[in-house]
Amino acid sequence: MGLSVLPKYKKLGLPKYLQVKHSLKADIERGLFEADDKLPAIQDMAKQFGVSYITMRQAIKTLEEDGLVKSISGRGTYITNPLPMRSAPLVRRIKVVIAGELNRIGEYESELIHHIGAIMQEDSTEVVLVSSLKTPIIDTVDDDTDCYYIIAPLEDAVPELSEMAQSGHKFVVIGASWEGEQPFFCVDSSNYDAAVQAVEYLWESGHRKIGFIGDLRFKAKNITDRYNGFCDAMHNLGVTDFAKWSMDCRDNTEPINMGDQHNSILRLLSSSNRPTAVFSPSIYLVASIYEISRNLGIRIPEDLSIIGFDDYKSTALLNPLLTTFRQPLARMVKTARDYTHEMIMQNTIRTDSMLIPCTFIERASVKPVSLQP
Repeated sequence: MGLSVLPKYKKLGLPKYLQVKHSLKADIERGLFEADDKLPAIQDMAKQFGVSYITMRQAIKTLEEDGLVKSISGRGTYITNPLPMRSAPLVRRIKVVIAGELNRIGEYESELIHHIGAIMQEDSTEVVLVSSLKTPIIDTVDDDTDCYYIIAPLEDAVPELSEMAQSGHKFVVIGASWEGEQPFFCVDSSNYDAAVQAVEYLWESGHRKIGFIGDLRFKAKNITDRYNGFCDAMHNLGVTDFAKWSMDCRDNTEPINMGDQHNSILRLLSSSNRPTAVFSPSIYLVASIYEISRNLGIRIPEDLSIIGFDDYKSTALLNPLLTTFRQPLARMVKTARDYTHEMIMQNTIRTDSMLIPCTFIERASVKPVSLQP
């Protein structure tokens, strides 16, 4: 008998212990083990699955919490008796549709997919990942899929999504939202409000030359929402000429690439009238701001305060640690799952957006002007 992680769990990007847990659970449920069977020793299973002893122990612990196995001190781990009955899933199959390339998934999409994979495994729902980069979203529809999770569609996707909704297809948009009513439901983080909070925080810290560093050419709805929140907050504070401290790349008609973004940031920070603080809606641009500031001898936060957006694992590599916003990705996915069940059980279609607040995380990249030397 050979044990191994099933490929579909690897593709979902789950932590290794969950990959092992769900693979072993699938083996149990398909009858590879019978009630009261003793599982191989932890170290032997760890070797077969290609993971560490600690990871294997964690997987067994979660299976024990689910009631599938029981560990007896000094004797080993056994399949429970009787085996839990596996009920038919309410949602058999979902498709997760992303706008980018499948082999170049960003951290935002990756974390959402991780949460979707974890919660759908609890429901025994099959998850299929597809891209709408080179094909219309509606062309991803098929007869075998119960529901679609449309991840962070672009600003101009509303007509296509409206057509999809009017054709009777069940889906939910995650990571984008539009003002007013549309014939489909969106669950998103409160990007606009977070940007307003960022500006107000910097203002209260004494900064007046506050800039925005982002790239609006991507036409990503969440980036646009953050930009609009920034602009409105600055106007509300009586500041109207903040464009001279900002970079949004809208005047650049060249194809989007890291080189022109780098040069735009370099020009802004090299200016004699550069900002004392910036808000950037992209963690990738934040990394460039850190690098360029270091090369120019600009100290963070003594000379330049920075507030970013998102709190991925890579954020921990920034020095000083970044003050940023953490999106409620797990809660967004759970809301989408609950709505999916509601759609299928009650055949109700919502036509609004649920905006979930982000968490503001104060770290070390902002310093009040009054404390600067």
